Amino acid sequence: MRTSATWMMKKKSNQKTTSFLNQKAFTLIEIMITMAIVAALVTMVASRFNAGKSEIKEHLTQLMVLSKKSFQYAQITNETYRIVFDLNSEDEEGRQKQHSYWVEKATGTQLLPSENQEEQEELDEEGKPKSAFQLAPRVLKKPKSLPEGYYFAAIDYGGREEITEGKAYLYFFPQGFTEESLVRIEHREETYGYSILINPLTGIADLINKKVGLKDLKQGK
Repeated sequence: MRTSATWMMKKKSNQKTTSFLNQKAFTLIEIMITMAIVAALVTMVASRFNAGKSEIKEHLTQLMVLSKKSFQYAQITNETYRIVFDLNSEDEEGRQKQHSYWVEKATGTQLLPSENQEEQEELDEEGKPKSAFQLAPRVLKKPKSLPEGYYFAAIDYGGREEITEGKAYLYFFPQGFTEESLVRIEHREETYGYSILINPLTGIADLINKKVGLKDLKQGK
């Protein structure tokens, strides 16, 4: 009887141990699955973040190249070139759109527009302002849109008020100079941003890996 009772006690003990180990193993499996899911989500977010940063850097490089090419072509062809920045976030029908940019040119030397020039411009048959400028596919074949989330926060000029909405222009003249200016690009959901500083005497652009204004740069900030 004692042997039988001892055997029963051992059996129950083994069952409890097995049950405990099964519960422990199940808990570890749950933890491993949870960790795998979290790791996959982190990888996905990081991948999208890095992809977005890689894409915006391509546009930053392109804008810097456009500045130098527009500066050079203006002198070679005796034309006025300009980079157009469209800071409108909605199209004519009220639909959301990304900020975009392109390059235009006009024959000879064109004057910088005054603040009220739009009211003075001659209108075409459709009631739209006539312009001496047309697309310059030699420099950039077609308009480019910034990656999703990014936008032109401001086009900052040394000699006139910065532009934060509508359209902004950066002119390159055949005499071999452009405006002192800074293009600021930011992300709508992140704190970081970029600034492109244009040298007025060479057209060479420098990339600054932060959000900064032209006035701040002059003050050494």
